[in-house]
Amino acid sequence: MSSSMRIICHREERVMRILIIGGNGFIGKPLVRQLNEQEHSVGVFHRDKCKAALPAEVEEIIGDRRELGNYRGAIREFAPEVVIDLILSSGKQAEELIETVRGVGSTAGNHRLKSVLPRIVAISSMDVYRACGVFHGSEPGPLEPLPLTEESPLRKTTQTYPVERLQQLQSVFGWIDEAYDKVAVERAIVSASDVFEFQSEAEAGRYCSRFCNGGMSATILRLPMVYGPSDHLRRFFPIVKRIDDGRPAILFTEDVAAWRSPRGYVENVAAAVALAATSPQAAGRIYNVAEQESFSELEWAKKVADRMGWQGRFVVLPRERIPENLLTPGNFAQHWVASSDRIRRELGYEEIVKTNEAIRRTIEWERRTPPLETGLSTLDYAAEDSALAKLPLSSEMPWAKDLT
Repeated sequence: MSSSMRIICHREERVMRILIIGGNGFIGKPLVRQLNEQEHSVGVFHRDKCKAALPAEVEEIIGDRRELGNYRGAIREFAPEVVIDLILSSGKQAEELIETVRGVGSTAGNHRLKSVLPRIVAISSMDVYRACGVFHGSEPGPLEPLPLTEESPLRKTTQTYPVERLQQLQSVFGWIDEAYDKVAVERAIVSASDVFEFQSEAEAGRYCSRFCNGGMSATILRLPMVYGPSDHLRRFFPIVKRIDDGRPAILFTEDVAAWRSPRGYVENVAAAVALAATSPQAAGRIYNVAEQESFSELEWAKKVADRMGWQGRFVVLPRERIPENLLTPGNFAQHWVASSDRIRRELGYEEIVKTNEAIRRTIEWERRTPPLETGLSTLDYAAEDSALAKLPLSSEMPWAKDLT
């Protein structure tokens, strides 16, 4: 028996057939590993041939996400039951995904005898919420109430981030295009599938009668700020680098220090995606994915410092007394605290890696990974020393807070 036949036989015994678009990146690698360990047949659609980085059982489709429709034949040959798209950037890409998935079928046993549309698991972001627009100044009106739930209002503006920030993200994530907008992604998925909020058991029954027999089904996951080994945005870098460089004090502006946002460790986020992909009850649903507690930026920094045994101090100052390299734009009065109660209640989601261990692993990775040039540009120790020298902590200067 040839090796290819052995793979086919092994694959027939597996539980589900799952295709991951963009499956060799930050979230994709742990997701592939987890699904493979759960005995699912996994295929990865990606640009670069890197079989050495994938489990031996994983099948590959090498191609360009921007020309997804050209690979419909290869996707049909793999015959996925679920298609997870980790790199959806725009409404146009979502529409192309939908058109590609239509007519691509699978069944139990001999998958060539019958065709059922695969369920789409679309990876979205917390940046769809109006709170994101309020933070960036693109949405007028009052602050958005917290916590953010799946029913919270979405942005009305199509521009998610300021132009400069979008360009920064594009330089890091090659899949982000000029039309980046996860709201448009979600609208395309919703308009073509079963995604809506069940208000009653009767509605749930109507859903099953329509979509459990071959209609287009989908699940939308709104992800938080994801951290961990291989984090392209290097969220821990500013703190880890300063501590390793022996800085006696680390400065924060008051508004940034207090700002709270949703986070998730990469292994845990991958586990949430895997759970949603393999749970039939996730069909037609939207889920927030985030840790249960949203810590402030200062609280996160202190957790990192405690783990590293740092003996320095955190100093919180008004914006006008902070060096320019530490000034971050945004309306920090608008927090992004989000609830992940729904996915925990409906699917039984819980983190597989606890926060303290997640922080430890991330610190270790940061320490052994060379910094990016863009990250180094945010370090201006001379300016920080100058600011500290002007701010002796005393009762005569109450606006300086020494947080050790």
